[in-house]
Amino acid sequence: MVDNLKEVNQSDLFKLLVTSTFIGLSYGVCWTSIPVLINEYFGVKKFATHWGWMTLLPAVGGQICSTVFGYIYDKHRISIISDGVEQKGKCYGRICFQFSYM
Repeated sequence: MVDNLKEVNQSDLFKLLVTSTFIGLSYGVCWTSIPVLINEYFGVKKFATHWGWMTLLPAVGGQICSTVFGYIYDKHRISIISDGVEQKGKCYGRICFQFSYM
């Protein structure tokens, strides 16, 4: 969470690279330590079931986050009224997506 908040406010490419690297490393640590933790807490007998659920949950979370991201992006688009008809415009800059990461 803290890394995501740092990344939202980055304007320097090097800082963005460092922040993204740490996020990737923490993600990798999670994926290598979770099988060990599942084995430790639930045992070998039901390991495949619990590991299956753990690998399925990011897909569900990804769908939820994509929906939230789209909703926030749509709310920040500029509406243009031309000839009495509202037309959705485009969104430029950080304001379009920065609230998605909070």
